[in-house]
Amino acid sequence: MKKYLCVSVCVPVLLSACASPHKESGRETVKVEEYEVRANMSSSPSVHYVGQVEENYSAALSFPRGGLVKEVYVTPGDKVAKGDVLAVMDKTAAESALDAARASLVQARDAYSRLKQVYDSGSLAEVKWIEIQTKLQQAEAVEKSARKILEDCDLKAPFAGVVSSRNAESGMNMLPSQPVVVLSDIASVRIRISVPENEIAGINLGQKAKVGIAALGNGIFTGEVVEKGVKADNLSHSYPVRISVDNVGGQIMPGMVCKVILENNGFNHGFSVPAAAIGIAPEGRYLWVDSCGVAKRRFVETGDFDGNKVWIENGLDEGDKVIVSGFLKLNEGCAVHAVEADSIS
Repeated sequence: MKKYLCVSVCVPVLLSACASPHKESGRETVKVEEYEVRANMSSSPSVHYVGQVEENYSAALSFPRGGLVKEVYVTPGDKVAKGDVLAVMDKTAAESALDAARASLVQARDAYSRLKQVYDSGSLAEVKWIEIQTKLQQAEAVEKSARKILEDCDLKAPFAGVVSSRNAESGMNMLPSQPVVVLSDIASVRIRISVPENEIAGINLGQKAKVGIAALGNGIFTGEVVEKGVKADNLSHSYPVRISVDNVGGQIMPGMVCKVILENNGFNHGFSVPAAAIGIAPEGRYLWVDSCGVAKRRFVETGDFDGNKVWIENGLDEGDKVIVSGFLKLNEGCAVHAVEADSIS
């Protein structure tokens, strides 16, 4: 944006196009600033939101069968690897059941081995041989089931993550599927933001974002939009949007509040001008522009704010010179003339 400083002098009549304006005798000179609208001003602004960190996903882990908890090895905040044992249930009954199943399996295999020779020699009836085979299969199934019950007495981490809560202690009797610990994956995290309905059209999957987290010394992290909600909240009329951020080192924790800056991807179109230059009249909002040395009121359509600037969506063209200082003393038809910046007092 090119900056000019101008002197404005009111004249009794509006002069013809681009004619040199003349000063009216005795009128005080008004010094003003103006900006020339350039094409490189038409890029869209960034949009700011407040968000909250969520885990990538979490799972409430439990024993598949009820029983007495013997030991819980983890506490909230502990990092665990896939396959780590998190808690153990009393194994006495399960071990006894497995011993009995193994004994029955040994017996069934022995009977199968001895009677197979008899069957092969043709001295054993077919129906008796089928019965022996069935008993062996049953013994193998019982042993496999008993082994699985014993293995299930160890609660193991199905994925690497962080323990977010612990709901059991040693000596507690747990029901089947009653949560013992909650494990969260935070190798990457999700940032949840709420986007107003008039802005959701500018959000796209894959859109880049910058995330600032005050709890981490205002550290800046990069991410991208991975989820765009399609159902608005009934009260706020906003849509949930989630941004995925790599959590290298695991320092970003669920629940942290953060600031999110999203590139607008062209949702706002137009040019940005200082917000202070916008005037309000019964007919609408307007700007003062320098038209061939003459001040003219230009009604415009405004969009979002971007810091101390506002986006003009309609009413300005490239090359227009917008007056942004001293416009309070202007009237329609005032003559203006550019002067040096240091002339402004």
